[in-house]
Amino acid sequence: IVPGDHGQNHNFYLSSYLATGHKRVIGKRRQLTALRKNGTEFPIELGVKEVVSDGEHLFCGFVRDITSSRMDEDRLKRNRSLTMGLINASHDAIFQINDRGIIHMVNQAAIDHFGWEREELLGSNINMIMPKAHAERHNDYLSRYLQTGEKRVMGKRRSNLLAVRKDGTEMPIELGLSEVHTVWDETFFCGFVRDIRREVYDERELRVKERLAHRILETSFDPILILDENLKIVRANSICKKVLLWSAEELISEEFGKLMSDEKVEKQTDNLQRYLERVRATENFVQDMEMKRKNGSLFTTKVGMAEAKEEHTCSGEMEVEWPTNRVFVVFLHGIINGSKQPHPFFGRTSLHIPNFNGSVFNQNSSSSSKNGETNEQ
Repeated sequence: IVPGDHGQNHNFYLSSYLATGHKRVIGKRRQLTALRKNGTEFPIELGVKEVVSDGEHLFCGFVRDITSSRMDEDRLKRNRSLTMGLINASHDAIFQINDRGIIHMVNQAAIDHFGWEREELLGSNINMIMPKAHAERHNDYLSRYLQTGEKRVMGKRRSNLLAVRKDGTEMPIELGLSEVHTVWDETFFCGFVRDIRREVYDERELRVKERLAHRILETSFDPILILDENLKIVRANSICKKVLLWSAEELISEEFGKLMSDEKVEKQTDNLQRYLERVRATENFVQDMEMKRKNGSLFTTKVGMAEAKEEHTCSGEMEVEWPTNRVFVVFLHGIINGSKQPHPFFGRTSLHIPNFNGSVFNQNSSSSSKNGETNEQ
């Protein structure tokens, strides 16, 4: 009933045991393959016992069909393999720890992000990836939670935390924690750690760009308005109060046509609309327009308009994707009255932004065309 080598060598096993007394299989359990009458094979567990009766050596074999348990075992292995595959496919680091903070499992992302080998992490305390202040108290956090059940961080996401890599550098992370109970009454905790260095960098870059845009607006001697594609004002600088008598706050959400003379608002708005329909990245709108102050007084000024697009990347910066909504910058330059003429380069004014060392950090396209040097140069 035993196929293959085991069946062919069975008599040899018995003879060898009787001759030497060496118990290779007697008294032990082994998993083998058995053979039915119809030729089909199936997995069994075999236990062999020796019985001596009246000087005669007999052997009893206890055979258990383990087809079902083998199938369960194979299914368990497949599920475990699938689970580990999913865990290792995650871009976020995953740590599984026990109720004493000892690491039982990590995924590949944890190894990649933190720089330790798997063998270095397994069996170590999770506080090895924490800054010193938190590392010293982490075991107390676990003990208090297990004693009180108070969920201060369990089941929640926390941002702007710090973790420590093997080389000692700290990185900002987002942390999610969950509790897992096993059928053996064990408690484990799974930590999902997301490296948010890129997000933090992007946020800081955005704040820098916001401050830079604000200071450029407020440094200008001329009124500057930011319009959306419907010609509504979304931003204005403070000089508008002096020239137009409208404060920046009063202008927000107003139609740009509100600043034009009543007689010419329709014609001038049509000119702007035609510009919006045909505008290209390199095209600027420059035209004399009759404008109206808050008190109703009229004046003629040079109106320059251009679509705000990311034409250059500042040195040392990464590419930034601009919003899909179109945004336009409008300058009102000079009051045309007799001999007073606007600056001849209006609409093509050079703008340079130096850093603290006096080196050019960025410049506009007009500067490039005048000085003959590209932004990178």
